Parts: sequence; C-alpha cells; structure tokens
Amino acid sequence: MTNNQMAGEDSQILFGEIQGKLGSIDALIQGEEDQQNKLLRAALERRRKRRAGLQEQAKHLEEKKEAQDEKYGRKLRAIKEEEQAQLHNVEAEIEREREQGLLDVDQQVMTDKEKKVAKL
Repeated sequence: MTNNQMAGEDSQILFGEIQGKLGSIDALIQGEEDQQNKLLRAALERRRKRRAGLQEQAKHLEEKKEAQDEKYGRKLRAIKEEEQAQLHNVEAEIEREREQGLLDVDQQVMTDKEKKVAKL
C-alpha cells in the first residue's frame, strides 16, 4: 500500500465517521424538533380547550343577559300598561267630577232661579 492509498482509505474512514456524527446530530436535532412540536401541539390543544370553554361561558352569559332583558322588558311593559290604565281611570274620574260639578252648578242655578221666582 502506498501513502496515497492509505490517505484515501483514511479519508474514507474519516468521511464515514463525519457522516455518522452528522447523522447522529441530525437525529438529535430531529428528536428535539419532534419534542418541541409535541409540546407546541399540547399547548395549542390546551388553548383550544380553554377558548372553547370561554366561548361556552360567553354564550351562557349572553343567554342569561337576554333572559334578564326579556324579563325586564315584560316588567316595563306591564308598568307602562298599568300607568296607562291608571291615567285613563284618573281622566275618567276627572270627567265624572266635572260632569257632576256641572250638574251641581245647574241644580244650584235652578234652585236659585226657583227661589227668585218664588220671591216674586
């Protein structure tokens, strides 16, 4: 064997060792990348679950608020209806009192007129 043959064999051995080490490094990098991706997928899944939970809570709160708004709306309509009924009753009472007052005035006028006629 000559020096060139030995140098060629040594460089092939060295190249093979380097390729092996690079393969090991690539495997380590790939393993680390896989581990990080696994952690990221787990974190993403937790976020999705949390988001779904928050959306469910928001939906529940919205439904609760709508129910309360509807309840207060019914109460407000009932109050307005009661107010209108009372206003109508008051107006009717005022009208009755006005008519009664006019009748009383008419009766008083008639009575006064009769007294004057009787005096004559």
